[in-house]
Amino acid sequence: MKVFKIRVSDRFNLNQRRNFMDSYKLFIDGQFVDATGNKTFETFDPGTGLAFANVAKASAPDAEAAIHAARKAFDSGVWSGLSPAV
Repeated sequence: MKVFKIRVSDRFNLNQRRNFMDSYKLFIDGQFVDATGNKTFETFDPGTGLAFANVAKASAPDAEAAIHAARKAFDSGVWSGLSPAV
């Protein structure tokens, strides 16, 4: 097996990496949505210390919307009526 070593000087600089990072939204009421205020944060690979994704930063209104959607799904039977996985 061939191992490749990357010198620090060969890595993308921070701005170049941001152009290639994945972005993740919140999943609320069956839809992927931006966080209130469009706030995000970077998440880091613990093995390299490098940022690899931007994640939506949920606020209190986002949490309330998710709780309301979960209650609605539970009460309607859409979620609570599902059979458990075996």
